[in-house]
Amino acid sequence: MVCAYFYPEGGGTENYAYNIAKRLVEKGHSITVLCSTHEKEDKKEIIDEISVIRLKPNFIVSNTPIKFNSFFKISKLIKENNFDLINAHIPLLYYPDIGIMASKIYKIPSVLTWHAGRLTTNRIIIDAIAKIYQFSIGKITLSQVDRIITVSEFVKNNYLSKYKNKVFIVPPGVDITKFKPADELDKIPNNILFVAQLIKGHRWKGLDYLLESIKLIKREIDDITLTIVGFGDYIDHYKDQVNELRIKDNIIFKGKISVEELVEEYQRANIFVLYPTASLDAFPLVILEAYACEVPIIGANIGAIPYAIKNNETCLLVPPKDPNALADAIIYLLENKDVREKMGKDGRKLVKEKYTWKRVAEMTEKIYSNLIWK
Repeated sequence: MVCAYFYPEGGGTENYAYNIAKRLVEKGHSITVLCSTHEKEDKKEIIDEISVIRLKPNFIVSNTPIKFNSFFKISKLIKENNFDLINAHIPLLYYPDIGIMASKIYKIPSVLTWHAGRLTTNRIIIDAIAKIYQFSIGKITLSQVDRIITVSEFVKNNYLSKYKNKVFIVPPGVDITKFKPADELDKIPNNILFVAQLIKGHRWKGLDYLLESIKLIKREIDDITLTIVGFGDYIDHYKDQVNELRIKDNIIFKGKISVEELVEEYQRANIFVLYPTASLDAFPLVILEAYACEVPIIGANIGAIPYAIKNNETCLLVPPKDPNALADAIIYLLENKDVREKMGKDGRKLVKEKYTWKRVAEMTEKIYSNLIWK
């Protein structure tokens, strides 16, 4: 398995790769992961019987780590091990492309798991690099790989339609034994939860608009609380915005927390808000985490979100970049407990039926097996 980063570093993509690897190991497979690291030196470790090799990058472009000798590292691994298949994970570039290139040179079956919506981010320099990549190295990688896994119908139809004959949809999953409702925990009254990395490159997650909506909601619900989970280089920007909007008493910044603490935040929340302004997420894992904890969702009607959640059944969809519409939806759910609770219960039921990691791993294993033994 080849990816830019791997659990516990990174976010949704890394969590997905880890959970697939963990379940495949439990089924008797041997998994080796080659990735980069934020640490100051190379590192080898075993995580849940997964062999993880982390390489310190020579430099980082945006969030993409570059290691000059990574191809030689993966070549050495291939020569020392009898790998049946190479599975690379994207959206972060370079490592997946190196992995697929090596698979072709050494004639090993390959799978590319495509986690992104679109690669561009409305940042001029980064988008220029992404465009060059898409029409050069990225095009070669997609053409050469044997199978492509993507996490939603939205991505298949909008970004991978040219390769649809080798594209398979495998959604993400969630650990329903860990993410679950807890009656014994008291919910904070009128508590909204938002979870994201608070970095400048993720401003498209829409926290600016959510903060504006809190100011509007406060006119009707004075004790509204927004709990923000996440940390990054843009947190001071959001704290300044909170002060400017005069909603400091209504906002809780939790920072970076453990998985166990995150579960508790879901359990204490009345509503989870997912409000991106761009179609960059292919299938946000936080949707499944919230559903598993029986928390109803208010989401932006953009990108893959309408494909992943059922409007007026397990969520409410509202237009992006519209604080007034978002505020109205939040007020409606807070004032209608029966609707809120039904949405939450229906969300967990949906997750148990379609989105457990066990089911996701079985779908992935079937794709692997059909490719290896074709």
